[in-house]
Amino acid sequence: MLLNDYFKKNIATGISIPYLCAFLLIVFCNFWLFKVLPIQPLYIFFFLSLLGLPFILMKKKMSLSKTQIVSLICFFYFLITSLFVHCKSDFGVASHSTLVFLFYFLSIFYLKLLNKDQVLSIVNWLCSFSFIYILFETYWRFSHPIIGNRATGSDINVSGEVETFYAFKFNSIMFLDSNFTALVLLSMTFLTFYMYKYVKNNKFYKFMTIGFAILLFLALSRAALAAMIITYVLLFSVYFLKKHLQILFKIKKMSIKLFCFILPAIVSIFIITYCFSWFLSDLSFLTKIKIFQDLWDYMQSVNFIDLLLGKGSNLDMLISYFGRSTHAFIPSYIVWDGLLGIALVFYLWFLIIKDTKYKALMFFIPTFISGIALTNALLQIPYVALAIMTYFEKYLLKMNKRKGFYVKTIK
Repeated sequence: MLLNDYFKKNIATGISIPYLCAFLLIVFCNFWLFKVLPIQPLYIFFFLSLLGLPFILMKKKMSLSKTQIVSLICFFYFLITSLFVHCKSDFGVASHSTLVFLFYFLSIFYLKLLNKDQVLSIVNWLCSFSFIYILFETYWRFSHPIIGNRATGSDINVSGEVETFYAFKFNSIMFLDSNFTALVLLSMTFLTFYMYKYVKNNKFYKFMTIGFAILLFLALSRAALAAMIITYVLLFSVYFLKKHLQILFKIKKMSIKLFCFILPAIVSIFIITYCFSWFLSDLSFLTKIKIFQDLWDYMQSVNFIDLLLGKGSNLDMLISYFGRSTHAFIPSYIVWDGLLGIALVFYLWFLIIKDTKYKALMFFIPTFISGIALTNALLQIPYVALAIMTYFEKYLLKMNKRKGFYVKTIK
């Protein structure tokens, strides 16, 4: 009933070249088969979506926002440095980290040409395809465990409990391990939550939010799971405080916003401090802290040009500097793309947060939390989800609340 109600409008949705381009680009942005195919399916659909771009440009005048321009600057900076500055860049890693900005730019470009129902149709297909595909990936991992030393990705013998844990992580068909699957699910969880909370209050998005959260739990990524739980606690705390405290105490609007963000932050710090002794006993957590210590040593020892522009996107380079494979967000960006690269990324994020009226924080808070252990710099879905959010918050301006739905029209 849910799928029937939700997709029955798709037949009547106007299908045009911009719609087809957006559909190919967005719906299949999670179609990874890293261990199966040398060329990822999402890039095949990406290049197919580019075929319609010349026809669109012949009929439509391109109007770019400041955020789109900065995303293009990020794309060309990462592209030029990878090709002409970073002689040791790995082509696969460099292409993934560079194309994410082009995914954001094109998603915004295509979506601005569509009406509300067309965009909703694309979001529906994205959610449904991703859920079914990752559900199959989860089934595959748990039905085909890796037994023995291969489960840890090393030659070290481990206890039965740890071996069992890793036996269901390193057999992902999407990525090298299910930690990256968890990052995809983290973005999908908050995208569907945003759609349910701020765009269309219906059972489909509620079901998808719960479903993606369950799949995230089954991805066995402690960093992503902690990021999801902490972010939801912060979101619901802010929502509860804004709703009730101003009524009870008649606090001014600006003061209530400040209070609503400070109090949950204090509570989070208290929880982290309370659990600090447990963190100190966790070898994985201690490894993450050691990586940031090594990063400081790297920044003091490297020359100015390498510190500013980076050394190139190469996983082996991270191992050479940190003595281990690390996917932490900030160390990876600084070593790969330098302080200038990470500054451009942060500036782009700042603009996106402004464009979405600060609702994009529900993406960036878990990104920073999970980024202590794992980076999503190589994944397209966070930027695609942010583009969808930007469309609803910035490019559909006239809002009239009707039965829980914000009816908006394109400027």
